[in-house]
Amino acid sequence: MLEQILLHWGMQGEVSKIHSRVWNISDQYVVKIYDKLEELERNLTILKMLHNEGIPVAEVIPLKDGKEYLAEEGKYYVMNRKLPGGSIKDLKKNPIEISYLMGSTISRLHLALLKCEEKLSFWDNSLLEEMNGWIYDKLKEGGWKDISKEEYENTKEELCRIYSQLPTQLIHRDVHFGNFLFEEGVFSGYIDFDLSQKNIRIFDIAYYLLGVLCEECRQDVREEQWLAIISETIRGYEVNISLSQIEKQHITTVMKSIEILFAVYFAGTKDESLAKDALELYHLVRQQEKKITRTIMNSY
Repeated sequence: MLEQILLHWGMQGEVSKIHSRVWNISDQYVVKIYDKLEELERNLTILKMLHNEGIPVAEVIPLKDGKEYLAEEGKYYVMNRKLPGGSIKDLKKNPIEISYLMGSTISRLHLALLKCEEKLSFWDNSLLEEMNGWIYDKLKEGGWKDISKEEYENTKEELCRIYSQLPTQLIHRDVHFGNFLFEEGVFSGYIDFDLSQKNIRIFDIAYYLLGVLCEECRQDVREEQWLAIISETIRGYEVNISLSQIEKQHITTVMKSIEILFAVYFAGTKDESLAKDALELYHLVRQQEKKITRTIMNSY
């Protein structure tokens, strides 16, 4: 099937599946399938704007007819030139240096995304509105089985009190090692802007730091190492962008909100393992909240 699709680019090559919607073509190109044209077009727009800003992102390869993507039987196909490098597989080898590098890499991307935001409007999302909306509805519908109403209300009220003071901008929204590429220890490119949106900027930092502990990431980082990783990530981020005191004091609030979001989302998709993982991370952040905040406030 995909071999026939490649003919629209006038191309043949060895095809190998990376995952269900992404294929590697002769280790030179990547083809990705989208169900939603809106997501594809958002990704293409951001890629082009970042490329124009000199940011290392995957070049879009046009079809033979010059179009940017192929629409075929309700699916949308896009081809990108494969970026050099790969994702970091073992954070434990050099956690301090890697964490500092990731922090600075995230903030460099935020600076570039700010410039994109100035030129075009993007999906304006709100973590607080999600907490007040579908997340609340699903928890109530489920009888507050996994997250108690008190736990939810306390986290939501914390977020509500400070939300208007948190800077918002266009963010990546899916910051993890799989989407940030490195070649011989040097950053080589950003990928996958499908979920990009306007939201609070510390969402990306909180999401990344939680992902370091996520079972799915398989980084096997001990909890005591996590505090050093948090400190170095914040230090690296602030090389390019200074976080406000409110942001630093409430990264844990955003972390807890994110894990409630994912616990509810994965419960809805019947993925019990990931829902359980999110709940465990939520409770871990609650237990370590003072230590995490103290570590962040002392990062300089």
